[in-house]
Amino acid sequence: QKAPGPSRSSLRRLGRARPILAAAMPSRALAAEERRRLVEDLAKAGLVDLQAARSTEIFHGILENGLTEAFKAFKAAGGTQATVVDGVSRQEYQKMLWVCEQVADPNRQPVLVRLPSGLSVPRQPSDVDVLRTVSGKWEDRVLRVIANVRSGKPCCGACFAGYAKLAAA
Repeated sequence: QKAPGPSRSSLRRLGRARPILAAAMPSRALAAEERRRLVEDLAKAGLVDLQAARSTEIFHGILENGLTEAFKAFKAAGGTQATVVDGVSRQEYQKMLWVCEQVADPNRQPVLVRLPSGLSVPRQPSDVDVLRTVSGKWEDRVLRVIANVRSGKPCCGACFAGYAKLAAA
């Protein structure tokens, strides 16, 4: 049975083919070191703003404890009408929830979303409404960071691969 939505060939014809990173990622929980690296890499890339006092702590908490409690806190603060959730701006909290959702379930297939201009673009499905907050490029960049963290590419001099990289420099 064919899955609903556009085929890859129709997306290529439209010039909108996106790399399917999620399909290649294994569906496993991140280890503590991977969670730490994910938060650091997203902050370094400027994809999530962790300047607020407790932002990093809250992000680690959502990654560690799961989405259930984080969604409850989001709804209790007023959902999309809130300005601040747990001391973090609503937009940044939504981004954190979206990232955690993608980490928890990486095998979701993109859906087509119609833009106000009439153009249809593929976006990642989510229970967190970030369509008006972030772009498709932001989603692709975050998925790329998640894939890099899951693949175990060296990030620093703390692991052997990172040490070898530093020794060669």
